[in-house]
Amino acid sequence: MQVQGHRVFTAKSHGQLLAVGERIEPVPLTDNWLATVGTYQALSDDPGEPPINGMDIALEDGFLMIRSLQQGRPLTDYILAPVDNAHAVIAGNGPGLGDTVRRQVNGVNVLGYSFKRTYNANHLRF
Repeated sequence: MQVQGHRVFTAKSHGQLLAVGERIEPVPLTDNWLATVGTYQALSDDPGEPPINGMDIALEDGFLMIRSLQQGRPLTDYILAPVDNAHAVIAGNGPGLGDTVRRQVNGVNVLGYSFKRTYNANHLRF
């Protein structure tokens, strides 16, 4: 179903159509965004354990994916849709989707957290 230019998956419940997902199409990725592929560690002054202490950015099937980590265990996977050389949005509609990710010199900022790069897949050579 098309809704305001978006291809939306729906389900019918009690006679009403509910949006349950959106089809996301891959967008062209610049070299700057491709260079963000790697592993990141959260920077925090809080002595307690942050809800997200790391994340990975990976290229999968033409999509730039972001995976949040808690103690090395994956929590969530999202698609990043770059809007310019420094900003991307978490693609889709729903809670937490549409938030902005900012690319910085040595890391990224997402959901109010700053992350520094700890590993870059481009440096791995076989």
